[in-house]
Amino acid sequence: MTQVPANLSARGFFLPLWQEKPLRRLVALQFLVVLVTAWRSETFFHPDEHFQTVEFASSLLGWTATSALPWEFGAQMRPWFQPMAYAGVMRVLGALGVHDAFALLTALRLFTALFAWLAYTALLSRLVALQPSPLARLRLVQASLALGFLPYLFARTSSETAAAAFTVLSLLALDLPAAARPTFSPRRLFVAGLLAGLAFECRFQMAFLLVGTTLWWLWYERPSASRIGAFFLGGALALGIGTLADRVGYGVWTFAPYNYLHHNVILGVASKYGVEPLPALLWLLPANLFGPIVLLCMVLLARVWWLRPRSALTWGTLLFVLIHSLVGHKEERFLFPIAFLLPWVFAETLPSEIPTWPRWLRPLCAWNFLLVLLFAVYPVGWRPHHAFFRHMNEAPAAQHVLFRGQQPFVDTPFLQQRRTEFRVEGRDPLPTDWNQWTLLTPDPFVEPLPPAGTHLRLAWSEMPFRQTPLWPYAGPFLERAWHAWQDHTLSGMPRPTWLTLWAIEPGPTGE
Repeated sequence: MTQVPANLSARGFFLPLWQEKPLRRLVALQFLVVLVTAWRSETFFHPDEHFQTVEFASSLLGWTATSALPWEFGAQMRPWFQPMAYAGVMRVLGALGVHDAFALLTALRLFTALFAWLAYTALLSRLVALQPSPLARLRLVQASLALGFLPYLFARTSSETAAAAFTVLSLLALDLPAAARPTFSPRRLFVAGLLAGLAFECRFQMAFLLVGTTLWWLWYERPSASRIGAFFLGGALALGIGTLADRVGYGVWTFAPYNYLHHNVILGVASKYGVEPLPALLWLLPANLFGPIVLLCMVLLARVWWLRPRSALTWGTLLFVLIHSLVGHKEERFLFPIAFLLPWVFAETLPSEIPTWPRWLRPLCAWNFLLVLLFAVYPVGWRPHHAFFRHMNEAPAAQHVLFRGQQPFVDTPFLQQRRTEFRVEGRDPLPTDWNQWTLLTPDPFVEPLPPAGTHLRLAWSEMPFRQTPLWPYAGPFLERAWHAWQDHTLSGMPRPTWLTLWAIEPGPTGE
């Protein structure tokens, strides 16, 4: 193979990954996993990735009433750039005849996943071009593409994913991963500033990482005044685009970044959702199924900070982590953008030549592979009953559903099927056409008592295996595990349910 030049142009960003067959295979395999994960991941990791992006976009199209949006809409503190982009995608698909809410949501996940994957792959390709040997390139690609949580993160319609992708592209426009950079033209620096500004307009917290890398660029590169002006002019244009989007979304002129700072920091609204101690990220980040892998990545990032204090990667990520540690309200998803920079972390920390991977990594790789399969084929995440809405949406005729008790699912206007008739049992008598109704219950393990003169037949359930021959074997295990998990649900959190539909049929005596 001919060594790829270190000053590779933007036109050849992906060339290093395609010049060697083993690298092409790995990239193609991850691309396939990303597509499958985006297609199957019909739920979300955190409600914000739906309610503050998709539902906002839905309100632009007139499908979701603004009164149904989160409180942040009234506070005018969320940026509209990403929701407006989603609304544009849905308008285009609508013009092509795609109107089903679930098909549109799948398209948004695929759109976001492809954008995130391209940004991540472009960064990896640039780093591969800087490696000294084929073995070093192979090891870097193996480490970077084997991370099982990446396809899941790519497929999130969240501000973290979109902002991380724009940030990576901005850093690539500045070519910060390279040890030596040519003097870029003002036009390229304008694009870098524009991309950095769009990252900020997706998620305001990305400013901390971008400020760190920008300060590094100003301190070590000492660019001319014209180049500094070009970079910040691009950022100003992005800020103007975002402000215009906010004007369209909120209907009035406002400055959402200030509103966000005012409500969450000055008024302390963010602290109402929980306050964690200073080092809480140390245990919040690895507190998931990928815990050992995340912990290893955390150690390698800390190693970069220690060994490479003059690296742009250190300046950006250290400030980003430090600010999020100082803020009282902490969540692991706030640091998800750093996952997009892990190829850079590996390039800074892994030896240039690794003949074979150590034996102790094998169990970790096996566990990682199993989780990749799980997350690719099963919608893991916070479940607001997307499966129930999809079932009702795909029913051939209007559905009539009786509730036992209070309505048991979270309101997601974008996905709810409007032609379904709901009635709360106990407040209304059993309808005369009861044989056309179904009874909805939140617990699939307990068969409810049927109305007088009828019996119930299991029609559909969100619970895995409930409608398969495996239920007699899997049911008791799932019931014990499910109820044990419910018993340990944190105070104040909504108790999860698995909605189950029971068809009402004539009783055994034909009454």
